[in-house]
Amino acid sequence: MKKILTGIASLMFSSFLIAELSYTNIGIGHRFSDGDVIDISGINLNGAIALSDSMFLLGSYTYGEDDDAPIDVTEVHFGLGIHAPMSEVTDFVASFEIIDRGIETQGQNDDLSGFLFGLGVRSQFSDTAEIQAKVSRVDAHVETLGVSIGVSDTIFSLGILFDVFDIFQFSTEFSVGDVDTLDLGFRINL
Repeated sequence: MKKILTGIASLMFSSFLIAELSYTNIGIGHRFSDGDVIDISGINLNGAIALSDSMFLLGSYTYGEDDDAPIDVTEVHFGLGIHAPMSEVTDFVASFEIIDRGIETQGQNDDLSGFLFGLGVRSQFSDTAEIQAKVSRVDAHVETLGVSIGVSDTIFSLGILFDVFDIFQFSTEFSVGDVDTLDLGFRINL
C-alpha cells in the first residue's frame, strides 16, 4: 500500500515539475517608447549566452524612429549577468551593462554612453509561463553640441513570457522610468 501511495504521489508531483530557466536565448521584438519629448517605435534584437551555471553574457540592439518627427535612435547594450537560485523555480539575477545610444535629428547626432546596473528575479511560475521583475539604475552622459550632460534614471520592469512551443516563447515587458517602454516579441531558448 505504501508503494502505491508513493507511486501516485510521485506521478502527481511529476506533472507539476517546471522547466529550468534558460540563460542562453535569442529574441526579436517590437519596442514602443513613450518619452516627454519623443515617442519611438522600432525593432529590438536581444540575446544571452550562459557562460557557467551562474554567469551569462547579454546584449541587445534596438533601432527606432519617431513617427511625428525626423528622429532615428540606435541603441546597443552589452553586459555580464549572474544568477543564483532562490528556490527551485525562482532565481535572483544581477546584471551590469554598457550602453551606447545614438540619436540623429535633422543632421545633428547626439550620443549617450554609460552603464546600467540591474537587480531582479525570474520565476517559472507554471510549466508554460515565466515572470521577471527588475529594478535598474542608469548612469550615462549625453554628448550634444560639444557639451557633456550627466543623465541618471531608475527603471522598474515587469515581464511575462509564455511558452508557445518547447523552446519558443512569446514575451512582453513593460518598463517605467524617464522613458516608458513596452516590448512585444518572441524568444527562442537554446
